[in-house]
Amino acid sequence: MLYQNHIRVLYIDLCTKKIRFENREDLCEYIGGSGVTSKLFSELVNLDKEPLHEAQPIIFAIGPMSTVFPVCTKAVCSFFSPQTGEYGESHAGGRLAMAIRLANVDAIVITGKAESPVYITIKPDDIIFHDAEALWQLGVSESGQFMRSMAGAPGNRSIIRIGPAGPHRLHKRRHLQAFRPARRRGGFRFKKPQRARNMRRKRLRHKKPARI
Repeated sequence: MLYQNHIRVLYIDLCTKKIRFENREDLCEYIGGSGVTSKLFSELVNLDKEPLHEAQPIIFAIGPMSTVFPVCTKAVCSFFSPQTGEYGESHAGGRLAMAIRLANVDAIVITGKAESPVYITIKPDDIIFHDAEALWQLGVSESGQFMRSMAGAPGNRSIIRIGPAGPHRLHKRRHLQAFRPARRRGGFRFKKPQRARNMRRKRLRHKKPARI
């Protein structure tokens, strides 16, 4: 966390729709998003359960230089890969790392499985669960248009979403993220773990600039 001696972690349980924050001083020695996600993964993964089990974590994180140093734009996601049966890590650029920073968190841990399809809005002062049943079979373009229209405030959000391949649990599909209208700038490759949780989208919004 900028100007703090801790890493601020947001935990989201899709089963109960409960959230909690932890300020983890011990994570400061793990440099970068990869270091933080791998440490959290080692704490939370259950090797006795299959990769798509609801108990397995999906973890996003950014590094200490995100939004501060030029070209430090990557956000990291780690997960128990159903493709390899091992630790999986994926990176995405664009606006996502900045949106996470401005949402006042350094890492996001998602566990559990929603009873029905949902998408999540993460704001600096609120986390909101939305019904995503109507979006479940839409493509990335259609769902992106809907999400942007609901979010408002162009440029002040980053949206991560999956397409039709996600509900069918197909391997080797990109998990796309939209940073600006009609523009795709990269994506995560972890669509299948998110689909197994009935989570279609995650949207981060911010209003205030970060102090550097």
